[in-house]
Amino acid sequence: MEYTNISADSHLSDVWYPADLFQSRLPSKLREVGPRVVETDKGTMWEWEGDLHAAAADGNDLPKHAKGHFRASRAADAVVIEVEEGRLASDPDIILKHMDMDGTYAGVFYTGNTRKETFRDPELEKAYWAIHNDWVVEVSSASPDRLIILPTLPSTYPEECAGEVYRMAEKGAKAVEFVLFDAAEPVYEEVWEPLWAAAEETGTVICSHIGDKKGTPRPPYRRGARLAHYPQAPKTIGPYLAQLIFSGVFERHPDLRYSFGECRIGWIPFDILWMDRTMEQRYLNAAEPQSDISLSMMPSEYIKRQVTFTFEDDTVG
Repeated sequence: MEYTNISADSHLSDVWYPADLFQSRLPSKLREVGPRVVETDKGTMWEWEGDLHAAAADGNDLPKHAKGHFRASRAADAVVIEVEEGRLASDPDIILKHMDMDGTYAGVFYTGNTRKETFRDPELEKAYWAIHNDWVVEVSSASPDRLIILPTLPSTYPEECAGEVYRMAEKGAKAVEFVLFDAAEPVYEEVWEPLWAAAEETGTVICSHIGDKKGTPRPPYRRGARLAHYPQAPKTIGPYLAQLIFSGVFERHPDLRYSFGECRIGWIPFDILWMDRTMEQRYLNAAEPQSDISLSMMPSEYIKRQVTFTFEDDTVG
């Protein structure tokens, strides 16, 4: 196909994960409580630890999801038919065909609601993400120049993250997703240093999508609360960006690359301006600098060197 667009913020939803993905790979001691697809009066669902979670397409509800997801996005009937005949939309051939129809050459794929799923057993949660990550790298390997499906770091377990970066890099991953909102410790804490070092050493890009902490309900419809939520969502990454800069992460790791997804860019210039102003007033020219971290550059310079942001329709940006 002709070189066209690159999507920097696509998603591969857990709706389309194969039904046997986890049961076929979990250690025997975790299979009974591990993720499986079940048929319920609510439809085909993912279940683990005795609780129902997300909807699943790999079951009786496959035709419903094929029509709902693909027709809504104006994909050609050929893809819908293939899915209805039993090929999941997570099949790399179908992903690529859908991208061709959409005029997209390559895509960076975050998880969907997968990153918001909860577990009671830490061992099961860690095993879930290890299996998930192995699988998305396998799917990506079908066309590594076009499919960059991000493995997800278990950010609730800081001690696991650096090792997972090394493990994924060995398997060919170019980038990983780091869910800021579920990080067990603030990103300015030293506990994350092994992660930043691993990403820098392996050339792995750290990617973070906008969102909320696991289990955070969306505001109600009443009195405009839900509408007020959405225009502020892109800016949820703002505090984390500032913490990464002012804690010296980019100073200590000059080859680290970080990308923020779906945050848009219209508000970014002001945020950069204000961080530079803060640096000048409260650090460089302050009688008592308000930080114990040494920085050799302005925030705007770190961002220009090491950080990217994705956007959609953004006239101001």
